[in-house]
Amino acid sequence: MTCVVITPNSPLIFRDPKPFDTGAGGAVSLPFPTPSAVAGTLRTAIVRKANNDDFPQAMADTVVNWKFQGPLLRVGSEVYVPAPADAYPEGGAFHRLRPVELPGAGCNLPGGLKPVGLPLNSKAGKPEYGKACDFWKVTDLASQWLIPGGESIDQSSIGGISLERDRRTHVAIGGNYAGVPGMLFSTEAIDFQGKEVTTGLVVKIVDTGNTSADGLNGYTHRIGGEGRFADFSVVDAWPTVPPTWKTTVESATQLCMVLVTPAIYAGGWRPHWIDPQTFKGKIPGTQTEVELVGARIPRWKPLAGWEIKRRLENGKWIEGGPKPLRRMTPAGSVYFFEKVDNTEVNPDALWLASSMSDGDAPESNGLANLKHDGFGLAVWGAW
Repeated sequence: MTCVVITPNSPLIFRDPKPFDTGAGGAVSLPFPTPSAVAGTLRTAIVRKANNDDFPQAMADTVVNWKFQGPLLRVGSEVYVPAPADAYPEGGAFHRLRPVELPGAGCNLPGGLKPVGLPLNSKAGKPEYGKACDFWKVTDLASQWLIPGGESIDQSSIGGISLERDRRTHVAIGGNYAGVPGMLFSTEAIDFQGKEVTTGLVVKIVDTGNTSADGLNGYTHRIGGEGRFADFSVVDAWPTVPPTWKTTVESATQLCMVLVTPAIYAGGWRPHWIDPQTFKGKIPGTQTEVELVGARIPRWKPLAGWEIKRRLENGKWIEGGPKPLRRMTPAGSVYFFEKVDNTEVNPDALWLASSMSDGDAPESNGLANLKHDGFGLAVWGAW
């Protein structure tokens, strides 16, 4: 399957939505680029490469329907995903967080959901999140974490990595290219170059219509804030299904979903294919019905951006503008399900698959295009 590997030539900035100007602090990058930022770059690069570095306005309505999956972190030839939120690092081990029963007590979670935490008899101490890696090798996640096992596994058994942050201080430039006194500001970027092996992003090409992405092989294009450059290559680099994981998921009655890219659901934190009353629904792309019994979700992340496409408002053409702020359910979030019936699970439909619906529900207006960008990509497993 065709993938595009993006190898940055310098640290990249994917700004958070906080206001930024000289004298007002600094520009801080999100921990990892959002799917929409990378998908937008790919759409622009593919069109410009195919049209002698020009972007015809007529293509704007076409490229929004192009479909991608990702981005994921690629180190050497290995693919990494954000660490799952149900991994509790302590004492050199990752302890499994699970929905727990509270004998003689209760909670006010919606839909009768169970709280997610350590077993009541656990002796684990305070978590050591600062010492744990931010990204796990996806094959280790599937073959060691997303299968039933003991209450914990050694951290050394998980291939992990963290990305460094590149912090720089700048001064505003005035007339005659001289610095403006007192106008200092800073930038913080993601450093993909601080490793011994080539590090970058990988994105799966699902559909680009009649325009091929093969022309990007060997192409150099801008990406992220400040228009920094990255090299593009077209390869077959998408992770394959691990056999042991596939066998386990086929027979599982308790399933969990780990987001590997952020999701934006019409129901907020709740996937919009889950009924808000019964907390039941069919897994997208399958006939398997499940019931949500618990969730481990970190704090939401903001998504903003700038719309470059012209739009008609009150009879006047507006040249783009700020996009509305949305709340992302962050990558690493974990949802715990139990099967409602005996429908056989298709593992191939649960491997790096979209957890977004087709956007056909009334409350899902506008979410279909976000799915095309790569939001809501997930790996399922058993618990």
